[in-house]
Amino acid sequence: MSWFDRLFRKGQSQADARLADGVEVKWDGHFWAGEIVLPAWAGFQERLCAYSSRSAAAPSDGKVQVSVRSPTDNDNTITPPSREQELAICFLRDNAELLRDRVTRAIFEEYLEMRESFADFLGEDLDTKMPEMRDPAELKSLIGLSTVHISDVAKDGVAYVGFEFGCEWGEEHGLGVMVHKDRIIEVGDSETAFDAWRLRRGEIA
Repeated sequence: MSWFDRLFRKGQSQADARLADGVEVKWDGHFWAGEIVLPAWAGFQERLCAYSSRSAAAPSDGKVQVSVRSPTDNDNTITPPSREQELAICFLRDNAELLRDRVTRAIFEEYLEMRESFADFLGEDLDTKMPEMRDPAELKSLIGLSTVHISDVAKDGVAYVGFEFGCEWGEEHGLGVMVHKDRIIEVGDSETAFDAWRLRRGEIA
């Protein structure tokens, strides 16, 4: 059976869908929205509140929000996720640790440049909000995965996926990473995680 457990089953509202393992998502007028658990991301900050803000003082147990864009990109039409989106979610589920390592490594490689760009803004809080670090694992105390975005844009039969984070240094603009399968596309602010417009234009691929 599909990873999206036959979205429009008899007796079920068109505004509801059921993912594998009983995870439910609802149509919120723009996206299929719900929650999934990715144990690979346990131990990072919990960032489930609005604008990826902190939702608990304790570390995350791996629960994150999932947002699946309608393949029709039409707010007036509820369209089930596509096969390409299903495969992207399956890849995410089956390769969670690999993706965590690739994504955190990509952030770490950009961290020094980001730290320099935030230095004036953070001022005397720089060493608290963006301490110097030597290993990607040190990001656990500074960032938390808020939402996994499943794009309506696909390549080679698999949709792009965006990781949206809250972070200590950029509460307003956040942090985002776009990937295709296990390939890093771009690291930037939170919009990077759901920038379908640039994907469609071929500006990032």
